[in-house]
Amino acid sequence: MERLKRKKCSVCKESKPIDNFYKDKNDRRGYRSYCKICAKQYNINNPEKIKNIQLKHHFGISLEEYNNMFKEQDGRCSICGKHQSRFKTMFSVDHDHVTGKIRGLLCPDCNHGLGNFKDTPRILQKAIEYLNKHK
Repeated sequence: MERLKRKKCSVCKESKPIDNFYKDKNDRRGYRSYCKICAKQYNINNPEKIKNIQLKHHFGISLEEYNNMFKEQDGRCSICGKHQSRFKTMFSVDHDHVTGKIRGLLCPDCNHGLGNFKDTPRILQKAIEYLNKHK
């Protein structure tokens, strides 16, 4: 597998060599979404600023908009209703992968479940039928 050699900064939108990004063990690619120069220039040194940048980059929403959605959902997953306090990570922003339209916030379990079923109602319905058949 070829290593990632360049990456696009989520702040300045420039494609830069990978060594211009800080490592991040929590990111699936292993690097922060913004470059070192932008981190210094915009004083990106707190989790809220970082989350705001990530949300803007990936979903086009601000941290304030995320927090408003969270409040509207009473801090609970849109599917299973489990409260955020039961999880170590923030809820995921669920969105339609074709249109980009945001549907709500999901716990990690429900978000992975939808992803594994490819957001396909037909497959989800077959899974429901299967579970009901084998009760």
